[in-house]
Amino acid sequence: LYEITVSSVNVIGRGTASLPKEVQTDETAPNSPPQKVQARALSRNSILVRWEPPKKPNGQITGYIIHYTNLEPTTPYNLWRTQETKSDELIATIANLESESIYYIHVQARNAKGLSPMSSRATVFTRQGIPGQPAGLTAKVLDSHRIQLTWDKPLHSYNIIGYSIHFNASTGSTRELTLTIPVEKHIIDGLIPDTFYSFRVAARSARGTGAFCTDITVKTHPNVPTISPKIIVLRALSSQSLFIRWKMPLLDYRSGKIRSYLIRWRPVLAKNETDQHKIWQSDEDDEELLSGKGEKKEKRWLEMIQDASLDNSAIIRGLNPYTIYEVSVAAGTEMGYGIGSEPEQVQTEEDGWYCVICMHAFDNLKSLII
Repeated sequence: LYEITVSSVNVIGRGTASLPKEVQTDETAPNSPPQKVQARALSRNSILVRWEPPKKPNGQITGYIIHYTNLEPTTPYNLWRTQETKSDELIATIANLESESIYYIHVQARNAKGLSPMSSRATVFTRQGIPGQPAGLTAKVLDSHRIQLTWDKPLHSYNIIGYSIHFNASTGSTRELTLTIPVEKHIIDGLIPDTFYSFRVAARSARGTGAFCTDITVKTHPNVPTISPKIIVLRALSSQSLFIRWKMPLLDYRSGKIRSYLIRWRPVLAKNETDQHKIWQSDEDDEELLSGKGEKKEKRWLEMIQDASLDNSAIIRGLNPYTIYEVSVAAGTEMGYGIGSEPEQVQTEEDGWYCVICMHAFDNLKSLII
């Protein structure tokens, strides 16, 4: 339903809008299927089916068609049996079924313009006391090793004593877990990073295990790199810059794609160094970590990030002349940075005026001795 107004416009501006007029677009066939289709056995030869309306009906729903079969689920739909309901009926009983048999079910919505797509498949076993399928299975990836599953209870879940969770990895491994309490949430841990997993859940009662719900597939996050880069070149370019080059060893594929490198450096404080011995001093020298007692500790790390698409080398600038620096490199994926390489040390070159200061200090010392 749309509301339309019209107004005239000239060089002066826009005039007063007309009174609104309502108009409705024509219907089309539903764009989405019925939602949350569930089924459970009522007896050895009857089942109960329930569903919710489609999210995009594109008009007035006039009824629903239930398709069901105990043949293979890949059987063409024209060979399935059907049962129809009215538009306000979202639940149906299907009778005269074969006992001890697995039935597959789809539901379609209908309006004046046509039929919706088929709903997701529901599966039910015609044995009294066997639970129906859980519905609404979702998976949330928590990290590289854990996935949280949640689902809805089957229809009439009073007799459920637990659930079975079946999952397999893209690597080929398969596992099945049994939950001995009727909870609709579980965290699967111990998974492989950067790997696809398919999950399905079935409800359990004292009579047996019901049909598994439709699979859902998700992928665990990649891990941070477990191997650090190796520094192959580290040398001074000038009194205030260093050149570094590194290489990355082959990674386990589960570590994910390297996106960037974290380069860290800091000046090295000699054991006998004091402020009185420093001829060169800058803000960088003052960036020291303090202990709880206020004593000076090691220098603070400075850092830069380089995109992995660039060459595995960098120039570190803005350093102090004739100063020893230690440098480390770490590789990073979308999940963060791994372990940094073992720090290596290099000394920047002397600066011209640094030599002049040294000579001046030496002359002063010489005059004092004389």
